[in-house]
Amino acid sequence: MMDRSLDSPTISSFPHTGEPQVNTGNVIDVAGRLPQASQLKVLSGKFFARNVQANIQRIKDSRRPLRLRLRNKCSVVIIDNQTYEDLLNVRTQLIKLVEQMERKNMASPSN
Repeated sequence: MMDRSLDSPTISSFPHTGEPQVNTGNVIDVAGRLPQASQLKVLSGKFFARNVQANIQRIKDSRRPLRLRLRNKCSVVIIDNQTYEDLLNVRTQLIKLVEQMERKNMASPSN
C-alpha cells in the first residue's frame, strides 16, 4: 500500500461521485525523473564494469537513469532502486484505477 506524502497533491473525488482517487504527485515525480531514453547518458559496458561500485553510487545519488552500450548497441537502462520502487507503486495505482473504472462502467447502465 502506498503512503501519501504531505506535500503530494491528490486528486480526490467527492464522496457521492464514486470516482477513483489518484496520488498524482507521485506519478508526476516519477515521470519527471525519467527522461526519454535518447536523452540519457550512454556508457560502454566495459567502462561501467571498470568501476561498478562508483557508477552505481553515481546513479543512486543523482537518481538519473543511465544507458549501457553493449556490442555498440544501447541495450540496457539502469535506474536506482528507489525509482524502481516508485514505478511499481505507480503501476499499482494505475491497475487499481483501471479496475475501479471497469467496475464503475459495468455497474452503470448502457445507453
